[in-house]
Amino acid sequence: MALNWHKTMKIKQLSICLLSLLATACSSGQVPLLIGTYTQGQSEGLYITDFDPETEKFGAPKLLSALDSPSFVAINRQAQRLYTVSEVQQGRVSAFQWQPGSQQLTLINTVSSQGAYPCYIALSPDRSSLAVANYASGNLAIYRLDATGAVRDQPQVLQHYGRGVDQQRQQGPHAHWVQWDSRAEFVYAVDLGTDQIKAYPVDLQTTALGSGVTAMAVAPGSGPRHMAFHPNGEVVYILNELASTVVVASREKTGQLLPLQTLSTLPQTYKGHNQSAHIYLTADGNFLYTSNRGHNSIAVFAVSASGRLQLLQTSSTHGDWPRHFTVLEQHKVLLVANQKSNSIAALKIGNGGKLSFNGSTVDIAEPVFLAPAFR
Repeated sequence: MALNWHKTMKIKQLSICLLSLLATACSSGQVPLLIGTYTQGQSEGLYITDFDPETEKFGAPKLLSALDSPSFVAINRQAQRLYTVSEVQQGRVSAFQWQPGSQQLTLINTVSSQGAYPCYIALSPDRSSLAVANYASGNLAIYRLDATGAVRDQPQVLQHYGRGVDQQRQQGPHAHWVQWDSRAEFVYAVDLGTDQIKAYPVDLQTTALGSGVTAMAVAPGSGPRHMAFHPNGEVVYILNELASTVVVASREKTGQLLPLQTLSTLPQTYKGHNQSAHIYLTADGNFLYTSNRGHNSIAVFAVSASGRLQLLQTSSTHGDWPRHFTVLEQHKVLLVANQKSNSIAALKIGNGGKLSFNGSTVDIAEPVFLAPAFR
């Protein structure tokens, strides 16, 4: 009896250990992924799916919240809240609270974006303020957040003025990106319509923005779209949509940006139409990635100790019109939203930063934004 009892206990202990290991593997293996979409067609709003970094396979996307064209999302991971724009004529900003364990959102509130077709949204470093870039109306809206995460109405609105040389795309200002620097000393705004990067000093007492100055004017017709900060805080990277180029610039204490280098995001042999879309710098500052719509590729750059770039590769996104992408650095995977082919593709990141494809995709209508969700 004693021998059988010991055997039974050992089997039970082994079973418990195996179940524990399986539960840990299941809970830690999957990465929940937010998907923002355009909703002029079959898509209905903000979706969620699971991605397995080991197999590079996706789960079936599920609708998380019905919204009009949630094309960009800002995430407060500490408070488990997220903020979306609705990229429509009467632009809107919505705040949501994540419900842990249920993969559900509760709406906190919705306010006007104070402009037309908002396309970018960002949280301040202390997560007390929110900035929105309204593309069609060419202005910014800076909001305060209350203790519940709600977006307070009556934001500070900053209007851009001017135009560029491109008669089709630059007939007026088009604010396309806005973000605080890491020290919250300046808010930078990238304007595609005026070929300018604006810098707004931040009042550290009131958090209000002062009068903006032109931190940098890019080459006429370049159409700057997005920007990325180097971890050292002294170098920035500006992605030009219309010219398909990246500008490397040094950042002065005054907030001014001084150009150091300009590189194409395309192979020299490519002569077709292209519009660059998104830019991402790895946390260690060693690699820079940008997306090419038209050439349908991700450009991979090596970053030197001085911050200058060298183009290593242009890798196919295995889809049409790659708009936004997210990089899971821990898992060495880049996930890219191919808007026109209605798909998301997983690209493996090698030790040298280059990308490869193993055939893993998932179908969803008009994906335009990706980011890891809350676990």
